[in-house]
Amino acid sequence: MLGVDKSIMKTLVSTPKSGQKGQRTPYRDDMRTTEHRLLAPGESNRQFYVKIMNAFVQVLDDMMPSDTNSVHLMKWLEELYTRVAGAGMYGKKSPFETRPSLIWDYWLWDSNMSPFLLNFFPKYTAPEAFEARERLVDVLKGCIADTHDDDEGDQVNVISRKRRDISTKHSLSGDYLGRSELELLNGLLSNTVPAVFWMLAHTLAGSFFGSIKEEVGRSVQAEGNRLQFDIGQVRAQCPTLVATYQESLRLYASSARAYKVVQDFELMDGCLLKKGSLVYVPTETIHRNPKNWGPDVLEFKPERWMKSEYDHHPGSYAPFGVGSSICPGRHFVFDMILGSLVVLLYSLDIELPPGTAVGVPKTRLKVMSGVRLPVHDLDVVLKRKTLGEYNSERAKWAF
Repeated sequence: MLGVDKSIMKTLVSTPKSGQKGQRTPYRDDMRTTEHRLLAPGESNRQFYVKIMNAFVQVLDDMMPSDTNSVHLMKWLEELYTRVAGAGMYGKKSPFETRPSLIWDYWLWDSNMSPFLLNFFPKYTAPEAFEARERLVDVLKGCIADTHDDDEGDQVNVISRKRRDISTKHSLSGDYLGRSELELLNGLLSNTVPAVFWMLAHTLAGSFFGSIKEEVGRSVQAEGNRLQFDIGQVRAQCPTLVATYQESLRLYASSARAYKVVQDFELMDGCLLKKGSLVYVPTETIHRNPKNWGPDVLEFKPERWMKSEYDHHPGSYAPFGVGSSICPGRHFVFDMILGSLVVLLYSLDIELPPGTAVGVPKTRLKVMSGVRLPVHDLDVVLKRKTLGEYNSERAKWAF
């Protein structure tokens, strides 16, 4: 997928010591430990969140219409969140600001994963996506190599710096650093954008948009044009928004995990899992099982997360995986999506064009995607909000 050199792969997959076959390599163990520590709820997570949210406000202000504008929602979100990720990761040195064509290089590569995963000569079977990936790698390795503050204290984020330090410790090349950064960028964008798309699509088509607007309005403290909110309070006091996030991942998450059975184990229903066998767990199988969620399992119903009668077993919801392979960025992504939508919905009126039939696009599956994609984009109308003293054009957000 990333085009890592064979000599580097030896470091990535080499067994650490005799008698420890199947354990993580020293590099992967160091990387996993560091990522889980930095992305767990805590100070480093908070710093990265603040950096991303400040970037979100700046990029959104740049992309907001001066009056009213019609956009393709998915395309607009791709540009928005890619620019935000670049600014949040690299500050003013973001390559997506100096070379905007790299935004679409990323999404070209992201949408053509099959030949890369199969390693089926992608240079020849997907030449445009291959060249796009290599352009990204070349630029990103330069970004991560230059980690010094500028005159204004602008700095590459702590997660990229710590990942770079681990790669350097294990004598990995500068080229690999660029590919590793692309992996991190992919983790920030590939599933986030479609998840936000589905949240907004269902919000526009659903009967709960008013509730979300009220929750967002209550969560933001405004003093003139100075605005702020606490993300912890958003989690606690915006139940409809949180439920829309959870329901979007329940209905559209499409990842899968494979687990090796380390000893014979009998399940409660009598099924015996033999030592050495592999257990393949597609997320959609458990998320769309009527035994777990009831006969309305295929309906988008945020209220199932807000009523006691919809209580479900924790094992029936696993959009980020489970066990040792669980996604380390799940807490950060949750806060990033909620926080960005609070700013977005507070700053913009988002509507379907007049005369448009209310509905949500059907889905299609993309290889290596953790969230299903729509079969077609959705046209929406954006307009800056002006409410009393508040004008989104003059707003100053603090996080």
